[in-house]
Amino acid sequence: MKKLLALILAFVCVISLAACGGKTDNNDKTDTQVTSDSKQTPEPTQKAVSEPLNPTPGSVTIGDVTLTAELVNLDEPMQVSSQSKPCMAVSGDTVYIGNGDKIIKKYTLADNALTLEKEMNISNSNGIAVDGKGQLYADGGVFAAKIYDGEGNQIGEAAESGNISVSQTEDFALTYFTGRDAITKISGGTATPWVISRLRSSDPAQIKGPFTKVAAIEVVGNHALVAGSIENEQKLVAFDTAGNEIARSSEKLFGNGISAMTETENGYMTASVSTIHLIKNDGTFIGKSDSTKSLFGVEEAVWLKKFVPMEDGSVLALCGAKRADDTAEALLYRIKGF
Repeated sequence: MKKLLALILAFVCVISLAACGGKTDNNDKTDTQVTSDSKQTPEPTQKAVSEPLNPTPGSVTIGDVTLTAELVNLDEPMQVSSQSKPCMAVSGDTVYIGNGDKIIKKYTLADNALTLEKEMNISNSNGIAVDGKGQLYADGGVFAAKIYDGEGNQIGEAAESGNISVSQTEDFALTYFTGRDAITKISGGTATPWVISRLRSSDPAQIKGPFTKVAAIEVVGNHALVAGSIENEQKLVAFDTAGNEIARSSEKLFGNGISAMTETENGYMTASVSTIHLIKNDGTFIGKSDSTKSLFGVEEAVWLKKFVPMEDGSVLALCGAKRADDTAEALLYRIKGF
């Protein structure tokens, strides 16, 4: 009986060991299958690299004027968060370009090429201006513009808040912010209302100046350009710094806003996003561009942000342009012919 019981126990142990061994083999097989499956899992698709634009500038005819454009090469492409973000200020051969996101780069211009001199981190960089002393002003919007030396060190603030435009030939600046009651003049460190004021008055007779609404301001030398609504039409008016009217556009400007404007020896050049207007010195309207794609050599319409007249008679034009992947890039051109 004892021998029989011993045989039965031995048999049970053998069966148990066999079962345990089989279970271990199955686990090993399962682990191997999982590892194999994980190796076959496809990798996530990588995001496409944003390719810089390769413009081929050309020309455009407006009225009896033919404008031609030449690309000014940055040392490396500047990507911006949107087409409306880049900003620029120019003093001689020094060019400042901001990406609209606190970074402003200081370049030296020579032979249609920009050489990077310094990169500066400046808090207010939606719009910039430079005065005759080489001081850089960064727009404050509802706050006062901050003033920096040419190396990016803050040295002060403007005497009044708002978007600022500064003369390089006089101690004169204008500030304005959408919805304000007046354009403010800054001279000698003091802010005073300029000739355009009381814009929010409900009584038209109390409004000073020709405008009921101001869209943009730009100081060019000893002249001040103002674009805005006059009798429900968008017009450009040029003043001297004392506030005397010099010229007024004979026809309304296209669009609801002005994104760039300047004065040349032959008259005034303004832009409403991608549309360019040309106006003679006496205010006679020459015409507007139907399209500027051929001028700037890109497939998508650009957003013109800044015009700066140069000593050789050309105009530096900064714009934001859309890339193939819908990101944006700052492009700089030299426009000739007006």
